[in-house]
Amino acid sequence: MSRTRVAIESPLRGDMERNVAFCRNVCQYAVSRGYNPYAMHLFFPQFLDDNDDEDRRVGIECGLGWTDFAEEVWFCLRPKDAVTEGMRLAAERHQELVREGKERVIKFYRFTQEGELIGEWQLPHAA
Repeated sequence: MSRTRVAIESPLRGDMERNVAFCRNVCQYAVSRGYNPYAMHLFFPQFLDDNDDEDRRVGIECGLGWTDFAEEVWFCLRPKDAVTEGMRLAAERHQELVREGKERVIKFYRFTQEGELIGEWQLPHAA
């Protein structure tokens, strides 16, 4: 069985413990629905310092290199969350790949902290 590769994008900075738990719950949701999730922001901060600008830049660059192989990208927020700087960079990269002709499905979801799907949302367009 081949699972669809999905890149998970969600907040990290701020309340890191809460945000990491949220992302893990979203990844668990994805696995339970037959997907193969990858959340770069759970992996790279294990050995790069997200509070150091250069480490953060390298982590985002490396993570986007992996998520380029995803067939789907999920931007996941809780009801009161806002899109973060890192999520905006990821959105720009994924939109660039679509313009270059790479087939990919981009979804925008809202989940509870516990990883229960609430609904969908739209990425705000720049004016």
